[in-house]
Amino acid sequence: MYLAQKEPKPGYKYWYLEESEHTEEGTRKKFSFFLGKPERVYDLVQRPLSRLVLSTHNFGATAALLHAVEELRLEEILSAEVSLEGRVAMTPAQRVLMILGARYERPASKLDTVARWYEGSVLPLLWRCNVPHVNTVYETMDGLTSEVRERVKERLRARLFDRGLEPKRLIWDTTNFHTYGEVAGLRQRGRSKDGKHKCPLVGMGVLTSEEDIPLAQVVFPGNRQDAKIFEDSLPSLLNLVEEVAEDPKDVTLIFDR
Repeated sequence: MYLAQKEPKPGYKYWYLEESEHTEEGTRKKFSFFLGKPERVYDLVQRPLSRLVLSTHNFGATAALLHAVEELRLEEILSAEVSLEGRVAMTPAQRVLMILGARYERPASKLDTVARWYEGSVLPLLWRCNVPHVNTVYETMDGLTSEVRERVKERLRARLFDRGLEPKRLIWDTTNFHTYGEVAGLRQRGRSKDGKHKCPLVGMGVLTSEEDIPLAQVVFPGNRQDAKIFEDSLPSLLNLVEEVAEDPKDVTLIFDR
């Protein structure tokens, strides 16, 4: 780390604590922490208690999520599958984990995540990098194409099986959720399961183990019938059963009528 002095306009000099790192694209700034005027830096060193400010940061939910991320090696998987060029200190994998952390704790949009949630979380203390612009987050999500998501799911499933997951009962169920977007593509009008019949719907089918661990999912237009979706999805579901069990006859597939 090093100290850097900046003069945004004549007569106003401020100090920053910064750190750089070497990347394939050259030297890039890892983070920049504002210290203030020389007088404030002096007080921070000589009279720290006089300027002591206490703040609280949410920790429990984020810590639980990061523990799961470490066990599943999710950051490693995302880093291998999601690669975006740029000079942003926060890696694409970290941006995805930031979004997951915010939504694990509360309903949060991407704008709310970068504007409010990140600063109040424990992640800045752990990662020591500034939050990216919301447009960078949108670009990262655009990089999660269907092909990338499928590869991530396959690697996550393999990691679960390596850790000893042996599902004996698999549960398949479908639902739909409303959206206020315009009707196009996946957003179609149909029978809403949450009563929002005037809004277009997006349908989703999920296959989980009896421990509620998701193993596969499919997204479909909201006007398609569950029975038809199950019929179309059954071959791939049976293929997955063969992957997760030494003897498929030992696995029970559960679904409603």
